[in-house]
Amino acid sequence: MLERAVDTKWARLIEELELAQVIEDQGYVDISAEQFKSLDLEIRLMTKIDHSHQRPRVFEELDVNILTLGRSLWRVGRFETQTHLPEFNPPSSQVKVKAIPNFVQSLDPSYLTSEAGVLNAAQLAGIVDDFLEGEYLQTVSGRMSSGDFSFQLAERGGTTSEIFVSKAQIEIDAGYESPSNLALFEAKISGATDFCTRQLYYPFRVWSARLPHKPVRTVYVSYANQFLDLFEFEFKLPNLYSSSQLIRKQRYTLGSDLPSSEEVDRLSDRVTPATPPRDRGKFIPFPQADSFERVMDLVGFITAGPKSDVQIIEKYGFVRRQADYYPNAAAYLGLVRKTPSYDGEKVWTSTPEGRRLMSLPMRERSLAIAELLFSVQPIAETFQVWKRLGEQPSRDWVVQQLHSSPYAVQENGEKLGATTISRRASTVISWASWLVNLRS
Repeated sequence: MLERAVDTKWARLIEELELAQVIEDQGYVDISAEQFKSLDLEIRLMTKIDHSHQRPRVFEELDVNILTLGRSLWRVGRFETQTHLPEFNPPSSQVKVKAIPNFVQSLDPSYLTSEAGVLNAAQLAGIVDDFLEGEYLQTVSGRMSSGDFSFQLAERGGTTSEIFVSKAQIEIDAGYESPSNLALFEAKISGATDFCTRQLYYPFRVWSARLPHKPVRTVYVSYANQFLDLFEFEFKLPNLYSSSQLIRKQRYTLGSDLPSSEEVDRLSDRVTPATPPRDRGKFIPFPQADSFERVMDLVGFITAGPKSDVQIIEKYGFVRRQADYYPNAAAYLGLVRKTPSYDGEKVWTSTPEGRRLMSLPMRERSLAIAELLFSVQPIAETFQVWKRLGEQPSRDWVVQQLHSSPYAVQENGEKLGATTISRRASTVISWASWLVNLRS
């Protein structure tokens, strides 16, 4: 089984310092920078866990998370540190299209590779002002000290404990201020399903104390597949870490309209089903990957440079089988492939078609992706029935369509088993849903 460096190093630290029993006895343990250094462990690698899928395997086994207490002190315990992000797959009519000014040539909106670039583009395109519903100027950003404060933290089982933070390092990606409030932004180039609440909560506490008469707002920005998803959270109880509530969200894209429903419908009528793909004479089994947006995000990740299985696992937090599922789904569409690297290790690389597709503006890319999906008979049929009924076809119907199609085959051409076909039906529904939302 492939293991990440963070998995093996945390397992070693827990074992050598005999921390598992301490956690069992008191529910948490505090770890200092000196303890990390005593085992020659890189502190940033060990403590930067921004999403739940980045948790070390031993954290999952012990049911613990990590929280920063100070510049050189962390607490590992049975508490919840993450905020969940709702799945964002709205109809295309609900996606707002914004463009940066034509004279800006130093920032390519189709190639944003850093959080700073994403936020610069968002401000230039008017996304910040649109989302916050006002006129804002960028003010604070960068690393700073948290000072001293305390808060209540929810633990497993419904209890809470008091946490004291002293001079922890915080980082603000961008702060925007208006006469009425200050909005603090945390941005990630990722399609993650959650984030560490600390990234918004600590800056919120710091600036609420510094500006006691001006409300402080907190916004999380996720950038993937040329979409910017903005989420505003409010801490209903400022002294309770786990009191964040989502109060608004909006999806944006930069500088390119999405296809109209008429364009999508014409494409669906024009594309004829392709034959099931093969590789070296063998059938490529129908994929299992229920998040189509993650499939396309992965294509972009691989297009930026060859990626190993370990790199994909570290990026997305996939378990071993998912590390195969999602690249294989992209390979099924002809967008990536596995090839030997210079050192003999096999890595995932983008195909010429994958590179071409990822270079297209949003509208043309969306139509190109739709054409690929419409060429897969069960997906096209599910889309057509979904459109005609105005609602998702039953799962049993989708299972039957997949079963009777030439796509439900193993590498040797034999039919997939009933259980496998039922699981693959989830992928058919998910990918057809992407098409339905595209035309809405």
